[in-house]
Amino acid sequence: MRGDPSFAVSVALVQNGRPVLGAVYRPASDEMYLAQTGCGASLNGKSLKVSKRKSLEGCKIFAEKELMHDARHWPLQWPQMRYLSLPALALRLSSIGAGRAEAMISLRPKCDWDLAAADLILHEAGGICLDETGAPLNYNQPAPGNLRSLPPPPICWMPSANASIRP
Repeated sequence: MRGDPSFAVSVALVQNGRPVLGAVYRPASDEMYLAQTGCGASLNGKSLKVSKRKSLEGCKIFAEKELMHDARHWPLQWPQMRYLSLPALALRLSSIGAGRAEAMISLRPKCDWDLAAADLILHEAGGICLDETGAPLNYNQPAPGNLRSLPPPPICWMPSANASIRP
């Protein structure tokens, strides 16, 4: 897997439903993202900050273009954006934290182990990861039996574009 640029390993420590330590490692490029609550986030030892972009117009977004322009999901049109693709969810969120992209929208449920570490990295870099109701994701919640309830799909962006995330 070392040569696969979409492969990443992530691990997080969660307390009271929120990640407090997180690491995402991308072997293909030897990139190590790290974060600790209240201590910021880093990529290979260099401090991370999200993009300073103030609007979605022209931003780089991890999303499927066809899905974003489907009137069944979005009654209003989105502004022009540059659509990016990266299969590893943890890398998408970490990339936003590194300022390499400004936003991500996913309409499918995700697993805690794919989100928690990168959510903390994004948060500590100044970004936001919320569910479709606008609430922070809550991790490590009990599920009845041995079924795992998945969190709602995440919507992530930089705080400066907060007012314009929805068309």
